[in-house]
Amino acid sequence: MKTEIFKISAVTPDIFNQTAAAMKNGAIIVLPTETVYGISAAADNPAAVEKMCNIKQKPHNVPLQYLADGVESAKKFAVFSPAADALAQKFWPGGITLVLPPTEAGKTVARGFDTVGIRVPDNDFALRLLKIYNGVFATSSANIHGRPPANTEEEILAQFDGVVDYIFLGGTPHGTPSTVMQPEPFKIFRAGAVSETEILNILKNVTI
Repeated sequence: MKTEIFKISAVTPDIFNQTAAAMKNGAIIVLPTETVYGISAAADNPAAVEKMCNIKQKPHNVPLQYLADGVESAKKFAVFSPAADALAQKFWPGGITLVLPPTEAGKTVARGFDTVGIRVPDNDFALRLLKIYNGVFATSSANIHGRPPANTEEEILAQFDGVVDYIFLGGTPHGTPSTVMQPEPFKIFRAGAVSETEILNILKNVTI
């Protein structure tokens, strides 16, 4: 496979549009976020999501993360309680993934799971591509399952050049993955960019 490789600083409007259209047709991409590089597919294309999982060698019984371009877009796919809404308003765009019940639309992309983990990345390139796509991306960290996230351009190219359709390089991923947590009942599945203390400081002011 010939992989199209771009520096994000050189991506033109035509390339954004080309990539969004290609993703609708099943393209797999690697892109930077503010936490780590991610491998992404269109969430509403089941064949593309399966292909992405196969490339990453990710077991199908392990949930994926979903990226949205804003809180309102995320609410099309997940049911937000007052606690979830308060956390989203405080920390999005940013490094917290909220594990929430899916809406009817969310069930169509949830791959049989009874929750969806969704976040809004704090990365201008990712947000712009999401907005042009006008949907959500199924995403996981850009690494072969079980290995540490690939955080350098060299690591990304070594693992994914020739096996995905597009690679976008650049930005400054800081290497700390997002915190993955469920507001109700409260549970942190993975510690990450947003601390438990920061989360609890917001939740203590939420009226249920």
